[in-house]
Amino acid sequence: MRRSGKSAICLLILSASVVALLVACAASRPDDAGGSWQAKVYAYLGAKADLPPDIVEIELLVNGPGMALIRKSLWVADLADDEEVSFLVYLTAGQRLIEVNCLTADGFGLYRGSRTVQVSKADLDLTINLEAYGTIEGRITYLDGTPLADYQEIAFETEIETGAEGYYHLEMPLGETIIEVQPELSLASFTRVRLTEPGELTLADLVLIPTADATQPWIAAVAPSRQIVGGQAVGVFGRGFQTGTELTVWFGQPESMIEAEILGVGSDNDLQAVVPADVPATGSVAVCWTGNQDCSNLFPYALVQ
Repeated sequence: MRRSGKSAICLLILSASVVALLVACAASRPDDAGGSWQAKVYAYLGAKADLPPDIVEIELLVNGPGMALIRKSLWVADLADDEEVSFLVYLTAGQRLIEVNCLTADGFGLYRGSRTVQVSKADLDLTINLEAYGTIEGRITYLDGTPLADYQEIAFETEIETGAEGYYHLEMPLGETIIEVQPELSLASFTRVRLTEPGELTLADLVLIPTADATQPWIAAVAPSRQIVGGQAVGVFGRGFQTGTELTVWFGQPESMIEAEILGVGSDNDLQAVVPADVPATGSVAVCWTGNQDCSNLFPYALVQ
């Protein structure tokens, strides 16, 4: 890495753990008009060969009070394999928001990071952690299949918005995300989703239960999403679960449900069950008080091959 005089240096490392480190030093000088001070920021991101193969464009955005937005982009294909990936910008003093986006061919920000800093005459050491992102998509419906259309939920940790057919789309950093909604005259419905790979797409539907049916058991989620593995344990989340022989879990098609072994009930809203080894590739999960009678809503699943 080159370094000379008081030039600012930024180092970006993308690792298998999907955490990137950006370290910068900034030194200021008067601008050409001899008035306000400017910080020379040189961002060094390694060589083209160091970047993940899915990254086609790297974008640097800087914004703040009293300044015009600075937007700089580099196209990875335009660089030689051993060529440095770098940016050079001059910033006037003040509070500045620095954002880095590593984009795929379809414009998805696979790695993202930002930090607000105060630029002044003094040298500045800066660290920005970049996180890998994935996508969560699904549909929210009532028991009868009616979509939760044109809905916005801001009361819970994850904000969510649906379109005319009840579909939602979230771009989230890797890790666990809890999606929860509670429209008027409905019990809250939630699901836990875990994204583990950069760019991963996970499907997660939610089913809403009218408050009039609150006496019945119902399923809000099958964790970590609606995808299951035959013969393995899976978490089922909802309301009204009870310990004892009256509780039964079923997997499969409505006309030929297969009873599952219950490993345990953690509370009134979660249990662990073993997915039958011979379940069909797609079907539904149901929780019942007794036998195959008075079952909850049928929650869809897809078998992971």
